[in-house]
Formats: sequence, C-alpha cells, structure tokens
Amino acid sequence: MKKKTDDPALELISDYYKFFRWCWPIISQEEFIPNWHIKKIARRLQYIGLCIADRKKPDYLTNLFSVPPGSTKSSLISQAWICWLWLLDPSIKIMNVSYASDASIKNSFAAKQIIKSEDFQGLFGPVFKQMHGKPLELIRDLTDDWENNFGGKFYATSVTGQATAFHFHVIVFDDAQNADIANSDSKRVASNRMHDFTFPTRKVNKEITPIIYVMQRFNSDDTIGHVMKKKEPYYYLCLPAELSDAVSPPEMKEYYTDGLLDPVRLNRAVLNKAKSDLGSFAYAGQYNQAPYPEAGGHIKKEWFVYLDSAPTDVAYDLWVDGAYTDKKDNDPTGFMVAGFDVKNNRLIVKYYAGEWLEIPDVLKKINGIMPNECDAGSMIYIEPKASGYSFIQMIQRETLYNVTRITGRLVQDGKMARVKYAAPKCESSRVCLVRGNWNDEFVTQLTAFPNYSHDESCDLLGYAVKKYFG
Repeated sequence: MKKKTDDPALELISDYYKFFRWCWPIISQEEFIPNWHIKKIARRLQYIGLCIADRKKPDYLTNLFSVPPGSTKSSLISQAWICWLWLLDPSIKIMNVSYASDASIKNSFAAKQIIKSEDFQGLFGPVFKQMHGKPLELIRDLTDDWENNFGGKFYATSVTGQATAFHFHVIVFDDAQNADIANSDSKRVASNRMHDFTFPTRKVNKEITPIIYVMQRFNSDDTIGHVMKKKEPYYYLCLPAELSDAVSPPEMKEYYTDGLLDPVRLNRAVLNKAKSDLGSFAYAGQYNQAPYPEAGGHIKKEWFVYLDSAPTDVAYDLWVDGAYTDKKDNDPTGFMVAGFDVKNNRLIVKYYAGEWLEIPDVLKKINGIMPNECDAGSMIYIEPKASGYSFIQMIQRETLYNVTRITGRLVQDGKMARVKYAAPKCESSRVCLVRGNWNDEFVTQLTAFPNYSHDESCDLLGYAVKKYFG
C-alpha cells in the first residue's frame, strides 16, 4: 500500500483517521468536532486493523478503551472501522457485541449505511475492484447479520445473544455492560462468564485474533475490570474527562487542556451539569473512568484514623461474614477483629482478611486468629446465614471459644443500611484502624460501596458499630 498518493481513495485507505473524518457526514448530521483523543484511538485501530488484514498477531490481543459518553467511540470503533477493514481485506469477519441487541444493531445499521452510500461506492468502487479483482457486494443483508461476496461478515449481537455458530477475525465489545448489569452481582457475574467461556471460542485463530472492549466504568468488576484482573497482558487507553492518575498510558496526560480531555464538548459547565444530574458515583464511572469516587462515596477515605499499634486495654472480638466456599465467583469469607475503646469512646479495628474458604478451612482460619488477636473472653460473632447456624454449632462442638450469631434489625435491613449506620461514626473519627497491609482492601470496600466487587468489610463494620455504639 502506498503511503503517499494523489488518489484520494488510496489516501483514505492508508489512513484510518482520515477515512473516519470522510465517513462522518454519512453517519451523523452533526458537525464533526475534532479532538486529539479521536486521532489516538484511530491510530490504535489502524495498527490493529493492519495486523488483522495481514493475519499477524498484534502486540496485545486484548485492547481496552475507556472514554466518557459523547466521545465518538461507537462511530469510531463499531461503525466506520468495519468499512475500512473491508477496504483492506473484504474477507474479514467481525462481531460487534453490546449489552443489548438494540445497541449493536444500531452500529450495524450505521456501518451498512456507509457501505451502501453512493459516496462510498463512487469513491472506493474503482480502487476496490483494482485491489481485489471484483466489486464489493452484499450477498446477505439482514439487520444484524450481513455478508459480502468475499466471505466477509458483520454480525451484531448481545452479550447473552447467539454467538456459537460463527468464528471471527476480531470481536468488538461496545458497552458490554450497562449500569444495571454492572451493579447487579448476578447479572455481572453471568456477563463476565460469557466473556470467559463463550466469546473466546469464537475466534478464527485464537493465537492472533484480537478482542476490543470499549465502555465507561461502572464497577470494579465490570467487563473491563474483570478482564484486567486476569493474568493476560492488555493495552489500556483510559481517558477520563478530567485529568487524573487514571489516564493511561500516562504520556496521554500532556494532551489535556486545562485539566480537561475535551474542552469543547466536555467543558467545565457540561461536566458540572453531568455531576449534578448523575451523582458522584455515576459521574466517576461514566466520565472519569473510575468505578467509584476517588475520595469515597457514602464513607470517605479521610474519615479513618490510623494507629501504629493496637491499644492493649481493649477487649477484642472476632466478626465473621461467612460465604463458606472456595469458589472465587462468589464472595470470600470476611474476618474482622475489632473492639471498643471505652476510655476514648472509639472502635478499634486491628485485623481484617477476606478469603475463599470452605467450612473446615474457615474453622482453621479462626483457630489461627483467636490465639493471636483475641483472648479467652472474646466473642465470635457470626452472620446468621443458613450455613452460619451449623457453623456456630461446629465451633461450639469443637472449640472452647465463645460464639453467637449476629442479631438485630441490621441483619434484615441490608448492606446499604449497614454502611449508612457505620458512616456517621467514621465521619466523626470514631473508627480507628491499626496500620497493616489489610488497610487498603478494607477501606476500599467501604469507600467504593456499592461499586466494588466485594463488601464484607461493609457488613462487618456496620454490625460492629451497632454492637459497640448501640
């Protein structure tokens, strides 16, 4: 392919960003507003596209893009790109996946609109025939499934839709989860399982086929968060609306203007209105690509008091939020050692751990904690889940520890009630944490609630605040 040419069609084929600019009037009635991030994304897509066309492995098979709403992401990644890919190699098969079929079908309609336009056929038709030997034609033309006469295919579906009958050269997840899915434990887990076990099998060649994810952040274990926790390498372009340490790669920070990603479309007035309309959690995720506000939500990071050592004149108890399973799709069992400092009217937390353990191993864990962190007068408080009752009986039968179930209205009122009950005591600096390597996880669960993957510390602290402060 020539890098410099007087032929406008070849020039656009050689530069995806220019091709996208050319496509814009076909897919949008709005004036195109340029910004540096569009070019950066286009350059990455061009690199990936050339690798696909040459059947070469890109530097990263997993490519993640997090950008605010209104950043031209779908037009750039899910609509114009397939048309450009077919100019390079019309045999390319692409699957476009969204949280709902309506969203992916919208992308399908826009992409097909480009292909069928008189402008596209008129400009690229002669060059295409010269490059590939015959004109480009659609021989299958359904709303969500269309194919050309070279074997190329565009297939639009949802995360829970049909995907098992075909194989693709690239899979694009454009908003694989929305807020409703990401913030529902059962829906989020089901969606992530599809990414783990179904879609990876839909690759033509598993060694070289890339997957692209583009979405805003909603939860620490949303699609992008889930993918990032795997051991596989990935490319991550994260561009929050406001300059922060979340920017990735870090060198992208130099392109921000007055601390803003896009000072025209996402200026301070627009962002302030979005923050007011959405609230701090939704704004943090959708605009700043953080699943939760940096300073915290219902509970703030700055509210906690840290101690270098645990006071020795405090009686400590062990609090257990039991999941009793070693399966990491579920929550871990939470262990917290806390006591009430009567002299200073404050709650001391000196130990926390969350581990995936079945009942026999939970008992072993307790046997390890009690001699080191508690004494003979300590109580073990167990959350009264179904298996919790039998576990209490096991402790009574096999040990000399004092043990009882957690009681009171907070058990029935739910997690939000427990967090809200703990929040005033945290804000008034009456919750103190003994410094330890467990602090970050403990505090993050509290400050990120309800957008964090686990929340055992929320339950345990809520129960303890209720018990000790009344």
